[in-house]
Amino acid sequence: MVKIFAWIFIAFNAYMGGDFLLNALGILQTSKYSAGATWLYAVVLLVMCGLGIYYGLVKSDYKMALWIGAGAWVLIFLSLLANMIFGKYN
Repeated sequence: MVKIFAWIFIAFNAYMGGDFLLNALGILQTSKYSAGATWLYAVVLLVMCGLGIYYGLVKSDYKMALWIGAGAWVLIFLSLLANMIFGKYN
């Protein structure tokens, strides 16, 4: 069961990371976030996707791959929270 959830997180992170990357490159224009935040989300999601694939396929540690996949969304949530707290709303 952990293996299935790990692959779901890996696939979703790859999809969302690719979407943010295409938005950051200007190919898509559907992002509602700033350019810096879009780049940050693309890098975080794609790196965590790569780490999840590494731990899943090479190390066969799907529990760690699942934690890495979920950790990407925790990092994004914390960055959004920090932006809401410290951002300027003029």
